[in-house]
Amino acid sequence: MKKFVILLITIILFTGCSIVRVDNKNFNELVDILMKDDIKLYNQSFEGYKYYLPKGMKMIEKHDYNQILQANNNKYYLYIDVISYYYKANLDYITDTSKYASILLDSNKKTGYLEINEENNQYFIKSVYNYAKIEVYVDKKDLKESIVNVLTILKSIKYNEKVINSFVGENKLNYTEEKFSLFENDDKKDDNFLEYIEEYDKYDDTEGELPEESKIDIGN
Repeated sequence: MKKFVILLITIILFTGCSIVRVDNKNFNELVDILMKDDIKLYNQSFEGYKYYLPKGMKMIEKHDYNQILQANNNKYYLYIDVISYYYKANLDYITDTSKYASILLDSNKKTGYLEINEENNQYFIKSVYNYAKIEVYVDKKDLKESIVNVLTILKSIKYNEKVINSFVGENKLNYTEEKFSLFENDDKKDDNFLEYIEEYDKYDDTEGELPEESKIDIGN
């Protein structure tokens, strides 16, 4: 019964009072809806930035500006690029029709992209927006729910410019030769990012699934 309900998935996205139904939306329609309004809710706060973590998700690892998030046993790899934020790096992305999905994100003078590739019976979601990046492998049944999670987090990120300017400014010489740039359309960067974060991924899957009450609310 639960699998049938998932096929008819309806995700309630807490962005003010908005409710987003995704069961009958294609990717472009879904992205248009999600990028339409600002998200002004925050429940995660760290040095220099804060963001909203959707219901049913939790953070299981944090290493500097790299975090591993989880929902429905899917691990989301989040990277906050405060260096690109400090330098106000520009996006250079061209949509690629060879991808399963390739969508340019553009909202409130911020740009980014969402890419989906089919790999070994799973789908690799990569999205860059608002000086941050999220990557996750999911099954097809979790695709739309995962897109909602990814874009909700990226859209909600709010930076503390004073803190970042102070932190990066004091260490500016250290970053001059090692400036990160998530805003180049270079597939070679994907594996490097995942390999780096997985070095620190010590989470034990045997701990079990998320508590039932914390899972995303889905219904008819």
